[in-house]
Amino acid sequence: MKLPFRFVPLLASAVVVAGLYWGLNQAESRAIYASWDKVLHASVFFVIWWLTRWTLKGSWVWITLIAIVGGGVEEIHQFFQEGHVPSLEDWYADIVGVTLATLIYLLGRLLWVLRESVALREGEIVPERREVSAWGRHALDYRWTFKLWRWEFYVVLLGGRERRELAPLEQAVARWSVWALIFGFLLVSTATVLVVLLLIQAALGWQIPAVLEWIGQVR
Repeated sequence: MKLPFRFVPLLASAVVVAGLYWGLNQAESRAIYASWDKVLHASVFFVIWWLTRWTLKGSWVWITLIAIVGGGVEEIHQFFQEGHVPSLEDWYADIVGVTLATLIYLLGRLLWVLRESVALREGEIVPERREVSAWGRHALDYRWTFKLWRWEFYVVLLGGRERRELAPLEQAVARWSVWALIFGFLLVSTATVLVVLLLIQAALGWQIPAVLEWIGQVR
């Protein structure tokens, strides 16, 4: 009988969630993240959604519902915890984190489906595709087709050494596109690192000024 979950991801996810739950429920941690409590709620449930998706083999719909209901149960549980106050706003922040994770997953899934659609239609003759196919293969070469009502769209994403002549306007667009991709990557990477550091800081009850002072004493 096939299990509805993956054992190793389940074990790893349980350790991560238990560590976050224990660390963030300490009085010292709550004092640190009190001013950005809603951001923390959204970040934690963003991570929880991906951990659940990694662990369970079910539909993303069930995973999303489990994460949302889990956030509500956690708020109800706070009725019975001393020093905790349940809040609908916290649950709304949880839902925001879950929704963001779901949208990112669905976008990635959509791109994969569009890519598969090209493979299924590889033998078909599409007039608009002849000129595009003459570009040659690139290091990064994704081509998708999809229909929207009566219209059919063909989307191409190419990356690597240019293999055709570009007009001056196309060259300018290409340069700005590269810089925009680099900037976007740096922005997302920096935001992700900051969120992870804030989660670790709050879970361990650290205060950044205190840590810097401790480092100075060690030196």
